[in-house]
Amino acid sequence: TEEERLKAWKFGHLFFHDAIYFTLVTVATLGYGDIIPISIPGKFLVMTMIAVTIAIISQQINKLIYLLASQSTYARARFKSHMHVVITGSVNVSNVRDFTDEFLHPDHGAQDVQIVVLHPDEPSSAMEYLLGQPSLSYRCHFIKGSAMVEKDLRRAGAHKASCVFVFNHISPKSKAQADAETMLRAMAISRFVNHMSGRKRRMVIQLHSRTNKRRYLASAGNEAARHTIICLDELQAGLFAKSCQCPGFTTLIHNLMQSVSDDGIAQENVPKSFAWLSEYTRCAGYELYRTKLSPVFAGWAFSNVSLALYKELQVTVFAMEIMDDGVPAVRLAPPNYRIPRENTYVYVLAEDRQDADKVSNYGGGTLSNSLSQLKSKSSSFIRSATNMSLNKMPSFGSQQREVRSKSKVSGLWGKVRMAVTVVAGFTKREADSGEVPINEMAQLPDFVLQSELNPSLRRRELQPHFYVMGKDLPLHSATVHGFDGVGHVIVCGSGQDLFSFVSPLRSKQLRKIQPIVVLSSSISEAEWATISIFEEVYVVHGRMTQPRDLLRAGLANASRVVVMAADKATGPALAEGHEDEGIKHDAEPIFAYQMITKLNPRCSVVVGVSEVSSLSMMRATKGANTLQYNMLPHFAAGQTMVGALYTLVSCQCFFNTYTITAIEELVRSRKTVEKSTNSIQGSSVFQIQIPEGFVGKKYIELFEFLAKKRQSVPLGIYRAAVTDQHTGPLRADQYFTLANGSADLTLTHQDRVFVVAPTQPSEAAADYAAVQSDSSREVSMFKSTSEVFVDLLSTLTTETKSLRQKIDKVKNYSSSHLQALNDQVSALESGLQHSQTEALSSRASQQEE
Repeated sequence: TEEERLKAWKFGHLFFHDAIYFTLVTVATLGYGDIIPISIPGKFLVMTMIAVTIAIISQQINKLIYLLASQSTYARARFKSHMHVVITGSVNVSNVRDFTDEFLHPDHGAQDVQIVVLHPDEPSSAMEYLLGQPSLSYRCHFIKGSAMVEKDLRRAGAHKASCVFVFNHISPKSKAQADAETMLRAMAISRFVNHMSGRKRRMVIQLHSRTNKRRYLASAGNEAARHTIICLDELQAGLFAKSCQCPGFTTLIHNLMQSVSDDGIAQENVPKSFAWLSEYTRCAGYELYRTKLSPVFAGWAFSNVSLALYKELQVTVFAMEIMDDGVPAVRLAPPNYRIPRENTYVYVLAEDRQDADKVSNYGGGTLSNSLSQLKSKSSSFIRSATNMSLNKMPSFGSQQREVRSKSKVSGLWGKVRMAVTVVAGFTKREADSGEVPINEMAQLPDFVLQSELNPSLRRRELQPHFYVMGKDLPLHSATVHGFDGVGHVIVCGSGQDLFSFVSPLRSKQLRKIQPIVVLSSSISEAEWATISIFEEVYVVHGRMTQPRDLLRAGLANASRVVVMAADKATGPALAEGHEDEGIKHDAEPIFAYQMITKLNPRCSVVVGVSEVSSLSMMRATKGANTLQYNMLPHFAAGQTMVGALYTLVSCQCFFNTYTITAIEELVRSRKTVEKSTNSIQGSSVFQIQIPEGFVGKKYIELFEFLAKKRQSVPLGIYRAAVTDQHTGPLRADQYFTLANGSADLTLTHQDRVFVVAPTQPSEAAADYAAVQSDSSREVSMFKSTSEVFVDLLSTLTTETKSLRQKIDKVKNYSSSHLQALNDQVSALESGLQHSQTEALSSRASQQEE
């Protein structure tokens, strides 16, 4: 009734909005009690409504949970920051850990840059643990998605990223398929970024084959203008080849690519048997940088520039950018070359970017240091500073072109500010500039890439640079059952870039070539066709883990053994994408290394492994369990090359676009053929013994001698890890590599020097010894001359004394005679005066008379 409603609700009628309010409060199970059901049917209706609502909500919540569980948080993640880089492709825990450790190192100053990992699969437990570390939890983000899907690229912010890294599989089942997938990802990303932003973003791409690199550049066209491509097989084979000439070279390059903290390792963690480790870690902090050379060196010889900067700044300048026949190129320590007056960029070994920039500031070379002086100098000095402006600066780089266009309306000081802006700001200039590697700007195929042309053209292209035969040798003719030579090189494995390995060892820059024996169970005709033109190359069928096969290949008398990778036909079955895949792939090279070192401990071995964790399994070293992988004895000796190097090189290419160009020059053995009178000769890296005349002397003395007398630049020391009291030959693992040795380093007779020289110093030791003997003869002649001079001086002193005595006697005699004469003169004067007096008196008397 109305009275009951008035008593219960305080009002008589229930309006529509009151009904809505009552329904929502009831369904929400709040029950304020201001409106309640009065009749029995109303109460049953409310109870039914509550029961049905609870059932429906529970069912819908279950469905929502199911839908959320079916799609992970990584598949819904979205990154919106503008300062980040993207990693995609073949991503695993190893390369992400190596990349983040290097990219976020304080030396690079990129702590504010975020890292986005784009991968089509869910992160493994190891990946989640890595990304959950305090140092990465807010810097590294994982997004589940494909680089082929535009939506996923947008979620990862690929069109806003500073750079996109497309990693390749280090040890895939099929390298052709892995390269094809990587190229498709790279082209999809490039077109998406160009469509979204209208700009060409930086990309670093890893490919295995040089052929696929050319295919990608041809298909991508102008979109690949800012893409840096790293050929993994070519890099690995080139490093292995150079290690055959220069033991320890792989460690030298690895340490230059890896940033090391100043504190290094705690001294209490170093075993007593690792006394050499403090010296090794001190030099492991040097890195490779590209910087502008101070204009005060204009007109200097390159070797003199390197010597002066090493003495003053403790940095080694070993290469420079030049214009060779109008084509930009990098040359290692060009002999007889004078530094031009225009802007010159050089490559240096320095501890950090600040030390490298001192090369630009040397003698007040940069405009930033001279800006305050320009305002107080005369107008002629201002005009000379203005001449270092737009038309004399490098013409490549979108950032430089941007600044150049703005400076047209800014007047004189606008141009000066523009120049200061170009040379300042390392991180931004290196990360965002439009510079592309020189070897891709040249638009000319390198002679090394001619191996796939027809035989006649290939021979004509290779013959000026390499030792080649008159015709290709068939595979069956080069196959031998056993090799009985001495001092040869054994290379184990197949499926690698054999051309990039054999060609540096057949360079005409070498005065003597070593025979090469390829030990493989499955070398194909296609692989052999790439090296069939070179001299002294043999094939022995067998496995690297079988002692009998190793001995048939001549291991007992071999000088070097290179273990590239497991043979495709005998390697273990791999499960791509699995975390233990790299370790499984490293099993056979590790067994081969252990077998080789047991059969011939004195032989120098270089092994390529995929995983860092595999290094600890190669050799059991007491006290090495507390050391990092780059401090293990066999790594420091240059006996291993780990797959982390590819990631380090890719990371360094972000901060320095020309890193891969510099590495290619260090690896390459160049034999310059004069194309014109303007062609500039380059140098190559060699290794020499410490000359006997410099044993016990300081490294700076050897540096000065090589720079002044041989126009060569030392890069470092391959140093013995034992004392001078050690007798007998050393094992290969008893050395360690020092990059840019310290000036006060005392040299020993067991040390070797990495030197950049125009020709192979094969007779360098004898030559230097002859020079030292000549110097010794000069010293002995000087000593004998000095003795004669001393005798002559003593004789002259004696004669001088006797002469002085005679002079004294003459003086005494002259004094006595002079006194007598004086007396006579006095007597004469007195007599004369007396005579005059008498004469005057007589004259006076006469006048009186």
